Amino acid sequence: MKRLTKRVLPGILLYCSAASLAFVHTKSNSTKTVTIRIEESSRLAIDGSSNINTFKCICKETFPERKASMVLDPESAKAQFLRTSLMLTTRSLDCGKKPINTDMYNTLRADEFPQIRIDLEEVNRLASLQIEEGKGAMNMQARTTITIAGVGRAVMLDVAAQKTGDQRFRFRSSKKLKMTDFGLTPPQPLFGMIKVNNEITIHLDLAVAVKE
Repeated sequence: MKRLTKRVLPGILLYCSAASLAFVHTKSNSTKTVTIRIEESSRLAIDGSSNINTFKCICKETFPERKASMVLDPESAKAQFLRTSLMLTTRSLDCGKKPINTDMYNTLRADEFPQIRIDLEEVNRLASLQIEEGKGAMNMQARTTITIAGVGRAVMLDVAAQKTGDQRFRFRSSKKLKMTDFGLTPPQPLFGMIKVNNEITIHLDLAVAVKE
């Protein structure tokens, strides 16, 4: 579960960057399609804990360019996304140690549900992204649905956005999630001697380049 969300949430913020750039250049409702790239300087991590220690999983994956289509409404400062989904292979996740991977695959029921689905539905507060390069971060929100092991849950993300260059942005977000919200039972390795806590925290620091 720890590594799972490191692949889920980057995709969500990637599409947020598309909305931010398109909004800045839009004066009336319209549909936009842009291409986004997550740069190598991005950092993603998951913090969690058990009854004996804490842990951090680091994402070392690179992400291909993706396209995003959305309907922009400058008056309400919102972007609604059109059939914008990410499908992730559960067994492609790696927390660095084979026993942890095994526990994770079992927890996520990877044999029965080999993929994880993320639907980005809406991004709010886009007006805050009309910022100048070098200025401080502004806030926006992303409304999503994440489906894990066949269970979908609405997840709202608070995102700090900053323009760092020409069509380049930085997005930061932290989000606490509970495994049980997706019908998952936190693993208890070593015959239950180790008990992983239900709550994990996702930390994202993404550098994103966007082109229309």
